[in-house]
Amino acid sequence: MEPAREIIKKCGGAKRVAEVTGCSVNWVYRWVTSADSGGTGGRVPEKPRRRLLEAARAGQVELSPSDFEPGWSVEAAE
Repeated sequence: MEPAREIIKKCGGAKRVAEVTGCSVNWVYRWVTSADSGGTGGRVPEKPRRRLLEAARAGQVELSPSDFEPGWSVEAAE
């Protein structure tokens, strides 16, 4: 399962995700890079994850907590 790839696609690409999260485009691409190669193995790190969900609540992107991983929610992470 690679939620990062689908999230990037749903948001309109790595550049848009970088704009929303404040991360560099290179860092966004590392989310889809395997952990063995220095990436996150398909996972979106916590801080950008929260920023993306805040943007979703504001109507800037169409995402939900389940896009990141089944059963995950902001409340569960707090």
